[in-house]
This record gives sequence, structure tokens and C-alpha cells, in this order.
Amino acid sequence: MTAEDLRWMIGIALAIIGSVGGIAVGAFRAMSRRLDDAMTRLTDKILAGDRELHGRADRLRQDMSDNYVRRVDLDGHMARMDATLKEMRDDQKEMMKQLAGISASPAPAPRRRPTARKKPGG
Repeated sequence: MTAEDLRWMIGIALAIIGSVGGIAVGAFRAMSRRLDDAMTRLTDKILAGDRELHGRADRLRQDMSDNYVRRVDLDGHMARMDATLKEMRDDQKEMMKQLAGISASPAPAPRRRPTARKKPGG
């Protein structure tokens, strides 16, 4: 093998290595571009889902703030209801006592209605 043959072999080897390297770089760039496109689509879908989820959370938060009852207000209202029910119960007991007293007292004798008398013979 001569020096000229060695130069040719080194040149061919470098050409093959360069070609394979160029093909590999091109393939990696194409794959990278596809991955970037896929990541962009995936990110867009995730962001759309996040917007929808945030919309639901915002509606729920608004609904809670519109319809939420503070514990203090609820306790005060329940205390008023309990007091009102107690008053009604006491009034009912008083009425029952009065009715029991009325029913225990002797009943007045029934009044007789005067009846028209028939005349004999007529």
C-alpha cells in the first residue's frame, strides 16, 4: 500500500464518516423538530385543560362566596330559632294547662228550651 492509496483510503473514510455524521445530525434535527411540535401541541392541550379547570374553580369559588353562610351567622340564626321554638312550646304548655283546667271544672247544666204545648183537642 502506497502513500497515495493511504490518502485515498483516509479521504474515503472521512467522506463516509462525514456522510454518516451529516445523516445522523439531519435525523436528530428532524426528530427534534417533531418532538418540539408534539410538545407544543401537548402544552397547548394542557393549557386549554388548565383554563377549563380554572374556570370551573372560579365558578365554584364564586358560587361558594355567593351562597356561603358564615358560622357565626348560622349559629345566631339557629339560636333565634331555638328561642322561638321554646317560646312556642311554653305557650302550648300553658294553653294545655288552661284547657285541662276548663275540662276539669264542672260543666254547667244544659238549658232546656221551652217547648210549645199542644192544646188538647186542637
